[in-house]
Amino acid sequence: MATAFASAERANPAEVVRQVKFFRQDRELCSLLDLMPDFILILNAQRQTVYANKVLLDFLKKNNIMEIAGLRPGEILNCIHWLEDGYEGCGTTGFCKVCGAVNAIISSLHKVSDVKECSVTSMDKTCFNFRVWTSPYEKNGENFVLFILRDISIEKYHNALERIFFHDILNTVAGLYGLLTIIGDSADNFLKFSGLFKKQTDKLHEEINSHRDMILAESAEIIPEREEISSVALLNEIVMIAASYDMARNKIITIDQATENIIFSSDSKLIRRVLGNMLKNALEASANGEEIIAGCFRHEDMIRFFVHNPEYIDADIQLNIFQRSFSTRGKGRGWGTYSMKLLTENILQGKVHFQSTMEDGTTFYADYPFEITGNDNKQVLCLK
Repeated sequence: MATAFASAERANPAEVVRQVKFFRQDRELCSLLDLMPDFILILNAQRQTVYANKVLLDFLKKNNIMEIAGLRPGEILNCIHWLEDGYEGCGTTGFCKVCGAVNAIISSLHKVSDVKECSVTSMDKTCFNFRVWTSPYEKNGENFVLFILRDISIEKYHNALERIFFHDILNTVAGLYGLLTIIGDSADNFLKFSGLFKKQTDKLHEEINSHRDMILAESAEIIPEREEISSVALLNEIVMIAASYDMARNKIITIDQATENIIFSSDSKLIRRVLGNMLKNALEASANGEEIIAGCFRHEDMIRFFVHNPEYIDADIQLNIFQRSFSTRGKGRGWGTYSMKLLTENILQGKVHFQSTMEDGTTFYADYPFEITGNDNKQVLCLK
């Protein structure tokens, strides 16, 4: 049976039914676990569900354990990776190598309790952040795993807010206050620093709107505002803004010479948000003296934007790159790549992806239809 990580072997259905009945008969244990506020599963040696507490069954809108018996945690939560072609479900794909839930379960199958975090994106694009506890559990000579899931999405949001509002925004406000102090009552100083003052104000406005849009996009409350956009004009604007960042010092940002000027209809504000994040990530990843290249061209029936930098993303990090709150840069980060995918795929009918090799570096792509439509997905091409 095909697997890229954990064992693909499963217990036969009759064995799973026997184990389910085995735990159903332990009324004292079931009553205790049903009182717990967290999601609780008991998994057999093949990582299959043989017990689920009432809180989890209610969340899943299931009437009884038999509706999920034999399924693994990622299959119960409808993780986007478990049906990957060529593999045998939850725990067996390449993405599962970096899943905290699977790794914690494996630890407890080897008699070690564990605590990890995991992010799950479901087939309907719902995103979850969980803290996972696992513990080996032996009953009547059989080995099981006690598996506890706690939703920590609010905690992750709090960390993001802490990063954005207590760090980035306060730094921008501090810059504005410093400018006002310098300007004082001097009309000459006001004229001298008015451009910088406007730039700092625009930056503050953009930071607040960026976080607002991310929250609205998660709840599908953003309605795109269509307008005619010139791809080259859009790229020039975004590159000019990125070049002004402190992180752009001693780095080169260019627009690819083969870039096509394509006129298309979409929401320029949201696309700027996506491409701006791509450029920020490229700048943060690049070393002094390195070149970041942006551009766009027609790709099949879409317009494709790209941002390239010469650095390679480690293979394990690649597997997590679009997960909500995943970051290599510390607490409160990890929303940039997630928001790219969220805005592009949930709101703008497009697709975000990337390639990264040691030979060629890393390129992020954002593909958009030439016209945002309603439900008919009509696309209109207009080249100038």
